[in-house]
Amino acid sequence: MTIHRKHPEAPFPAPVPNWTKLARADQVAIYQHGEEIASGHVDMLSPDGSVLWLIQDQGRGRALFLHSDGPKVFRRPTATATTEQPRRTPHTAIFLRDAT
Repeated sequence: MTIHRKHPEAPFPAPVPNWTKLARADQVAIYQHGEEIASGHVDMLSPDGSVLWLIQDQGRGRALFLHSDGPKVFRRPTATATTEQPRRTPHTAIFLRDAT
């Protein structure tokens, strides 16, 4: 089931017209006719930018989008340094266990 959300204006700075400029793991929202039809992170891209595979948010699975169908892809803002959680590496996990 796809949830459609309408936005009167672009929710993010600008769409990415050339999908080859996207990278794996980019967080994106995909719009068709002014409605959000999917959001998640880029899983795979074709080398020519004509096909995008998306791992959708909220466990909705993987979805395929064709550039020729005309969806607009917007990069979602990423977390800033002040809101990001520190990465836990095996070394920090060991350190935290030893410190307690």
